[in-house]
Amino acid sequence: MSYGKPRARLSTRDRRALRLGVMLVGPVLAYTVAAKPYFASVQAAKAALATQRDLLDRERALAAGAPLLPKQSTIVRAAAAQARERLYTDADPITATAALGRDITQAFEDAGIALQHTEAREPVKRPDGLRELTIDLRAEGDFEGILYMLSLLEGDDRLLRVSRVGIERRVGQTGDQDATEVLGIVATVHGYMP
Repeated sequence: MSYGKPRARLSTRDRRALRLGVMLVGPVLAYTVAAKPYFASVQAAKAALATQRDLLDRERALAAGAPLLPKQSTIVRAAAAQARERLYTDADPITATAALGRDITQAFEDAGIALQHTEAREPVKRPDGLRELTIDLRAEGDFEGILYMLSLLEGDDRLLRVSRVGIERRVGQTGDQDATEVLGIVATVHGYMP
């Protein structure tokens, strides 16, 4: 009993083409379905193993250094206390900014520089947790006085940073004498508080 049309047989040429196609597509399909995911999982396992080995090495180093930790923590506490002494530790930022202004004014007076204008900015919280106090200023004086004032600011017990300094030459008259050289300075000074 036959149902429908008889099946057509493939010619020899078509069978060869089909075998060649299977031989070409088979390995690509096997690589895509089986080999590629296997290699990816092996690489992921190697990376996880390397991470775990690194963690183990760090834990072993920490365990080996455990007897030194009390001594090191004492050294760190002393260094932190010393660094804290260099900060403005006043109760609030306004008082700390006033203390920074007082230190700047004192350095300018000691150096014989005429402070003309100061302006305090709003304190800014830094990513390291400190608050940055900033004062912009304008002053006049001679070259030696400006150098001395900068050395006073650098040698201050507090942590100060001068981020911007502009110096310009000005000529002024002093009575009947010849013209004297006066320098104008514009600067931004930063102090820090916890």
